[in-house]
Amino acid sequence: MAQSLENIFVTIGITCFNAEKTIKRAISSALNQDWENKEIIIIDDGSSDNSQEIIESFLSNKKIIFLKNISNRGTSYTRNRIIDSSKGNLICFMDDDDFSEPNRVTLQVKEFVLNGFPKKKYMACCTGVRKRYPNGYFRDFLPIGTNGSIPEGKDLANFLLFYEKKIGIDYGFGLPTCSLMIDKFCFKKFGNFDCNLKRVEDMDLTIRLSLGNVKFLSTKKILVNQNANKFTSLSSQENFNSEILLLNKYKNYLIEKNLFEHSISWCNLRFNYFKRNYFLCFLILIKLILSNPLRTIIHFSQTSFRRVIHDIRNGSISFFKIF
Repeated sequence: MAQSLENIFVTIGITCFNAEKTIKRAISSALNQDWENKEIIIIDDGSSDNSQEIIESFLSNKKIIFLKNISNRGTSYTRNRIIDSSKGNLICFMDDDDFSEPNRVTLQVKEFVLNGFPKKKYMACCTGVRKRYPNGYFRDFLPIGTNGSIPEGKDLANFLLFYEKKIGIDYGFGLPTCSLMIDKFCFKKFGNFDCNLKRVEDMDLTIRLSLGNVKFLSTKKILVNQNANKFTSLSSQENFNSEILLLNKYKNYLIEKNLFEHSISWCNLRFNYFKRNYFLCFLILIKLILSNPLRTIIHFSQTSFRRVIHDIRNGSISFFKIF
């Protein structure tokens, strides 16, 4: 394994937008990774605060490559610039408001090597995330395969698109970009991030990789710490718009499963929950139960009550405003 490890070069990519309060910690986290054979590409996405000056204070370190977008182009465009500029066999993503444990990159690289990389290609490895909320509450989001088998083939796509689960498989919480390390060949074969999606671009990438039978790996550890931003009405609208675009992108696949309308309705249910339109949520839920009773009851019973408790704990909703 040692000889294989020596030949692996990792690109750590950080996108930054108006992150003067957190970008220093994010860059320090990348520099402190105990994996030495690396480059760190940081792209400022048109920040109007002091982010650029803070980034420039690190440029004496030769591992850092600093690029700038002329204007704010969005997360997908900026991550795609990182991919296109990278020299690494593997690409590891970090956000401007999170930080990783010092052994994160090393542990993810070892998972690739244990599974045959670089001779075997088309793999993606995730790690768990500890998310902290403004009120002090935090939650550990465990990665895939922690308490069961790792999803294979189309398993993750089916889970993300219409919550289909198989017994014995641990689907984790999806594969957010800040937790991912990806074999660069995956992007060459399946494409980069979709710039049409303002949000859920990581979900789209995971679905494409899953439908393409990419092998998913997991560290089965919490190695990323992330600060959660306040979820606003604008955020929920942007999320809803992107989710509808995503479902339409996979419309033919969903129609084959006879689940396109079901998935659209569930997306509407989730949006109205975040908008606090609880009566409309109730009506949509009744419609879902009538059209697809077993799937709806399983999905609702396994996710909805847990979602409400989570939102009460993180302060985004009040118990008294629900009842």
